[in-house]
Amino acid sequence: MDDKPRLAISLKSLLKNLGGTVPNRVDDLMGEVTNVQMYSPEIVTGYIMLFNVAEDSFSPLHQSTWLELLKSRITRLSNRCPPSWSIGMIEASLFLEVDFSDGPRLVSGEAAITPFFDRLVADVRYRNPVLERAR
Repeated sequence: MDDKPRLAISLKSLLKNLGGTVPNRVDDLMGEVTNVQMYSPEIVTGYIMLFNVAEDSFSPLHQSTWLELLKSRITRLSNRCPPSWSIGMIEASLFLEVDFSDGPRLVSGEAAITPFFDRLVADVRYRNPVLERAR
């Protein structure tokens, strides 16, 4: 069996300066996963985002909050699956909303943790049946 990576998970955080950071985060994601997928198109990719809701605000330009904008853009890049393994997309994304205004506190997203990892594991198994035989 080769030593190729089968799974990549990117963990990012947006804690401050959301208006200056959210627009760039989607470009960062696409560039990051495109680089790894050019090397290994079949790799399964996941994206975890920690988002500080205490800093969230409404963007008149986008007619949404920064969190809503980021979620909608990342969701459109999610659910990559065969046979069209589009470069620059990811299999699954997970948003963990945190609040750092009075110490760190998880606000929401906890229920989505297990489905996120279940999806990634299922995709790795599907794309790499040899791994199941090697067990």
